[in-house]
Amino acid sequence: MTEIVPSETMASQLPESRVVCIGEFVELVRPTAEEADRMVRLRNEPANRRWFFDNRILDPIQSRRWILESSQRTHDEYLAIRWRGDGRLMGTIGWSGLSRAQGSAWFGRIILDRKEARTLRYEVGRRYPGPMLDAAISLRDYAFTDMGLRVMRASVLATNCKALAFTKRVGLRPFAVCDRLTPRLTTMRTVEFALTISRWKVLATK
Repeated sequence: MTEIVPSETMASQLPESRVVCIGEFVELVRPTAEEADRMVRLRNEPANRRWFFDNRILDPIQSRRWILESSQRTHDEYLAIRWRGDGRLMGTIGWSGLSRAQGSAWFGRIILDRKEARTLRYEVGRRYPGPMLDAAISLRDYAFTDMGLRVMRASVLATNCKALAFTKRVGLRPFAVCDRLTPRLTTMRTVEFALTISRWKVLATK
């Protein structure tokens, strides 16, 4: 069961507390400056950025400032995933395109620090689904409770089989396939996912 940090509803600003929500073994937080630097480095690793729609290398200084300022914008946010036991940075997650009128937002920005994840094999049991699914389910529940969303959306590259399967495990369902023009003026095919609040209520009771 996801532990939700008390905050304002979507009708007002999102919470200013550094901790946004808490999962089973992870917590999703607004990053420190040091964490923001590590998040940019993770994003710029070739194995990670190849799966982003805009896969250009990010400028470290500008991106650090953008991440640290994201909590002030509320329509998009880039969160750090920390291991609750010792505060290790496990990866990143976030949302963009928050629409208060439509009650929707796009979720993604998911990156796993594989080196850190490998250190967990002796700390948790075999039944633990992993820090990324733990974080994604925590953010999913937060979206429908504290953020007051009616639908959460995600866009995944059609060639990213692991991400497609992961998104389904979080509870989102595919509803469309699109060909999108990237900032590099190339075309990428994406699968569009959505999860409605009515569907989430069913998942939350299981």
